[in-house]
Amino acid sequence: MDAAAHYVVVDTDNEPKRITKANGGGGGGSTAPMFRVKGLAGVAPWWAAPGRNTLGSSSANKTFWWPFFLPEDATITEMVNYVNTAEAGSLLRFGVYNAGLATNPGTRYTDAGTVSGAATGMQTLATSIALTAGNWWLCAAASDHATVRWSRFALTGYPPLGQGVSSNRSNWGRILSSVDNSAALPATDTSTATADNVEMGSLPSAWLTFAA
Repeated sequence: MDAAAHYVVVDTDNEPKRITKANGGGGGGSTAPMFRVKGLAGVAPWWAAPGRNTLGSSSANKTFWWPFFLPEDATITEMVNYVNTAEAGSLLRFGVYNAGLATNPGTRYTDAGTVSGAATGMQTLATSIALTAGNWWLCAAASDHATVRWSRFALTGYPPLGQGVSSNRSNWGRILSSVDNSAALPATDTSTATADNVEMGSLPSAWLTFAA
């Protein structure tokens, strides 16, 4: 990634804004999940730029969905997660879902594959996912491993799709518990529940990084 990366952030007036942010490099520059995308400067699905923190609780047998917005067509070329505490055999499966009715994800668009949590540090999944402009949902499904700790975003602000966040809560999405979907993502988000950072531990929301 270049020393100076450019990001487009959707602000509260729902218009894209272009900003320049220096790349911190080293261990402090990691995020999760992070997408490196061709053709644009960048996009964040939440109104405020996040920072990375270690997930404090186990995400074993949980599948998470977070909405994100693309201002124009793009191709996801990498999906990345930073492992803070490793565990042999642990996996995190990534995917993308279409936007459904109201504030729910729709059908599975693609099952991208997994990254391993067996070693600490940045874990990268090379992929090629063509997306059109509009609303999408990132999905991440954790395997049945209780020791591994994936990175998460510490977020402050409001999610898209018109869904409010309760006072002192920092993100919003959907969660499916007690099911190991690390081998294959479900066709839809059937039986999921609305969740915020209290229920889902403020796990990573989508952060898309585009080539400058």
